[in-house]
Amino acid sequence: MALALATGEPLFGMYATKKQSVAYLSFEDSKARLLQRLQNMGWEGEKISLQLYTDLSPLLISSGGRLETTTLAKSITKSIKAQNPDTVIIDTYSQAFLHEDGDNRGSQAVGNWIKKELRGKTVLIIHHVRKAENYEKTEDVTLDAIRGASALVGYSRSAFFLGGMDPQYALKTLKSNYGEPFPDYQNKLYLEKDIVEIDCKKIFKGFKIRGGHFDKMDKARREADASARKKLGL
Repeated sequence: MALALATGEPLFGMYATKKQSVAYLSFEDSKARLLQRLQNMGWEGEKISLQLYTDLSPLLISSGGRLETTTLAKSITKSIKAQNPDTVIIDTYSQAFLHEDGDNRGSQAVGNWIKKELRGKTVLIIHHVRKAENYEKTEDVTLDAIRGASALVGYSRSAFFLGGMDPQYALKTLKSNYGEPFPDYQNKLYLEKDIVEIDCKKIFKGFKIRGGHFDKMDKARREADASARKKLGL
């Protein structure tokens, strides 16, 4: 998604994007690894407005009702304000913001900090679902699957789930205050891993729309429309 936005290329090869500047805050991967991933996805080194922040430590630490804004957080926000990106991606929540899993105060502090320091920007935060749960189908995944306190979901305008059981993956809408992003295809897109073989090595490029997905959805939509017309005597 970051690469699609920075290049203005369609997301998943079909959803149009508006070319913009992106700041990617990675708390788990090195710059070398991220650059390799970008190359795997087709980036050939051309200049794009994608700023990578790596080798990061926590931005906010909440404990016992006290909130600490770290020196790094102040440095990062100063840099981001100078760069003025359209979109900020934080990967991942648990590494960027330290507090107990069910701490509403901690989540509220994070939400207030983002609203203040990153105002006017689209902020995408990568987070994990509850590992203790066993989700056999994407239909089983709801907002309850998101780890953490209820305030975390409350502050979010939209929430999406990306995952599933190999090779069955989906991008599913769990919450959207701005309206359903995939109105013609219910509330999820079915995906598959895009893997190519180069020099006898399998390279994971990312996700792509699963083959035949839209044909099946279009058929289901036509059948539903025909059924409705029959019931209404049209």
